[in-house]
Amino acid sequence: MPAVSVSDTEPQVKCNGMVYDDQKQESTYVGNVFVKTEKFEASNAAKAVYNHATKKITVYGCKEFSFTEKLIMKPGKKLAHTIEYVLGDDKAILF
Repeated sequence: MPAVSVSDTEPQVKCNGMVYDDQKQESTYVGNVFVKTEKFEASNAAKAVYNHATKKITVYGCKEFSFTEKLIMKPGKKLAHTIEYVLGDDKAILF
């Protein structure tokens, strides 16, 4: 499967495949996903879902990431390597 690159606007994304759901206004990126914004970067992820209306991106199975602001870890369960970030926020949530 050829790589998909979506980088005209934030978030910049590279992945193996993408599906857009018009009703939910969501893009789902799969396969070796790389996501980059001004404050956040994730790579080698299994999947990412970006909601265009809320500007929230959720990255699943993330093996590497960096964030220049506040990182919040959800307590309780074992980390699932999932990160939620809303573009422009000063915090990201890792759970």
